[in-house]
Amino acid sequence: MLDKKAFLSKQEDVVQKFLTRSDLSIYKHLFETSPHGLAIVSPSGSCIKVNHKFCAILGYPEQNFPDPIESSFHIKDLKLNKHELEPLIYGKIDTYKVEKNVNSLLWISIDASIFLYEEVPFISLSIENITSRKLNEVKIKEELQFFKSFQIYNNLPIISCDLEGHIVFTNTAVGIKLGYRKEELLNQPLTNFTIQQNINDYIKKHKVILDGEIYTHVKEIDIICKNGQTLSIEMKFLPIYVDDKLAGSHVIFWEASEYRSALNLIHHYNGLIFKCKKIDGEFIYTTFAGSIMKREKLELKNLVGKKISDFFNGSELKRVEKYYSQAWEEQKIVSFEGIYLKNTYFLVTLKPVLKNGDTIEVVGTYTEITNLDHSRIRYQSLLNNSIVGIFLYQDGEFSFVNARLCEMYGYSHNELLEKNILDLFVTEERNVIQRNLQKLMDGYINKFEMKCKGLHKKNTIISLKLQFSLMEFQDKPMIIGIIDDVTETKLQKTTKQSIVSQLAAGFAHEIRNPLTTLKGFVRIMELNMKNKNCPDTLKHIDIMKSELEHIHVITNKFLSLAKPQVVELEKHDLHKIVKDVISSMKKDAGKHNIQIHLKIKTKLMYIRCDEKLLKKCFRNIIGNSIDAMPNGGNIVVKIKSICNKLIVCVQDEGNGISSERLAKLGEPFYTTKEKGTGLGLMMCYKILEAHHGKIHISSRINEGTTVEIYLPDLEGVYLN
Repeated sequence: MLDKKAFLSKQEDVVQKFLTRSDLSIYKHLFETSPHGLAIVSPSGSCIKVNHKFCAILGYPEQNFPDPIESSFHIKDLKLNKHELEPLIYGKIDTYKVEKNVNSLLWISIDASIFLYEEVPFISLSIENITSRKLNEVKIKEELQFFKSFQIYNNLPIISCDLEGHIVFTNTAVGIKLGYRKEELLNQPLTNFTIQQNINDYIKKHKVILDGEIYTHVKEIDIICKNGQTLSIEMKFLPIYVDDKLAGSHVIFWEASEYRSALNLIHHYNGLIFKCKKIDGEFIYTTFAGSIMKREKLELKNLVGKKISDFFNGSELKRVEKYYSQAWEEQKIVSFEGIYLKNTYFLVTLKPVLKNGDTIEVVGTYTEITNLDHSRIRYQSLLNNSIVGIFLYQDGEFSFVNARLCEMYGYSHNELLEKNILDLFVTEERNVIQRNLQKLMDGYINKFEMKCKGLHKKNTIISLKLQFSLMEFQDKPMIIGIIDDVTETKLQKTTKQSIVSQLAAGFAHEIRNPLTTLKGFVRIMELNMKNKNCPDTLKHIDIMKSELEHIHVITNKFLSLAKPQVVELEKHDLHKIVKDVISSMKKDAGKHNIQIHLKIKTKLMYIRCDEKLLKKCFRNIIGNSIDAMPNGGNIVVKIKSICNKLIVCVQDEGNGISSERLAKLGEPFYTTKEKGTGLGLMMCYKILEAHHGKIHISSRINEGTTVEIYLPDLEGVYLN
């Protein structure tokens, strides 16, 4: 074996001498005209001589490799490395063969051999373009994998046989259906598993397929299961070709009873089953089945190939085309209803059939619901005659609106169906309603209620009380809305409040002047009695002053009630507001032997509110609790959030309120207190109404009263 260091030291001289040998010219013609790409490689790995074919295969012009010695082309450009060739260079092997993927577009086979010149090893390379073969191998491998996957994972039993009818492959479904293990079937004639009278039929059909028929369908044949029972099946024979030569057949089979049962199910379906395809922008029907075909004497030849426009026209055509387009283009399962075929009411369902993510056809059913529709008409009549507006809203559009809702807004039925849900409300209410709807759709809340302003067709404002809830219909969320027009009620309430406010204002002004005079004279009397040292009279004067102050407080409440509420909504910390109110009232509560406890069950909570008005509301409610507990006790104030409900709860241990009195709370001048006016709670209602909030009061005699104040969150989302 050669010494590596020895020949490396003189390799350049030897290469130069080799290239200048005159006797090489006799090989030049053979070298240049070879059908293979040839190259001579120096020990350093450089190609010192290449032929035209070599250059053509690699896509390089020959002038890229100048004579002599060091070429710009190296064996590493063939994806070869010196470590691969070392066994060849050092005489361990005579030849080296390998296939290389030079780049994404080129595969080559390389044959390398060694020859010595003056004891220096040179490498002779022969290359061939095998790209086409490699790509075919990849394609064949993919096809085999695809076919193998199809065979193995197919739910139908598949058996592959050679030309003699011996079984060479079975998929899992065969073992499940017949009970045999794969080893018990392989290399056995398929005829071993059919009963005697069927063997001739099988041989006949198998011979036909071998004679070149594309496929053969055997309608019924009995096959023997492992447990000895026979199974009536239907078979389909498909040819196996290898290099364009028939090599055997695939046998696909299924139970005859299952097949007939499926066909009977389709043809006796109580309705209509159809398929259609979109061709050149038109939906074309490709097949029909179902019991309606026979009942209505419909012939398949008169239906297949027809367009949608052959069955529908006008506005109904546009409506139906919209649903077909949703199924095809948006790949949705859609349903709609209509009256077709001599006033028969149908539910139509369309389902897209996909392949590689694309819609290839639409399968549809017409289900007769005429009888069901009679019940629905009764329910629809009930809804249309309801005194409140009712609607169903799904996928961004109304699917149902009742007559009362149309009347409420002044739109016709069709006009209202075309509207967006937010169009029903004034601009300043839409953001709040939109956020509530989104929370409803996202599942954060299951319903919400609020009072708001609606926009009539004539651009007039209507006062509304609405309730939205969520349900699922056809696996999609649907909003059910109930809207009550409270314009008249609110007008009556506003009128009543206005009258009360005017009376209160007039009453307050009439009292204030005499009250000021009385307070002045009482003050003078007090000074005179102090000078005369009349303690008994001074006690009576103190009582008079206390009563006059009480009249003064009532007068201020009257004036406050008459004054319009100006609400300035800003971001505030609800926890801090409640804490401030409690701190300001603890001293007064202590005088009555009452303890106020605060329990916060939420994280930091910000709301949009008028801080002064909200504090005034809380003071009034806590003050009522203090007044209701003459014997002392505990008041518990809770801030909590339950199922996204933002609640401030005030709970006392007072005497409680009867249900008859509870129903009248909030009405002007109605009070349960001996010296009350009924104006404080009425003012609280007004403040909370301005904040889109509400009050709920519950009470039990001798147990106490609980006041729950509901408020919207920072975004104005009303939490029930």
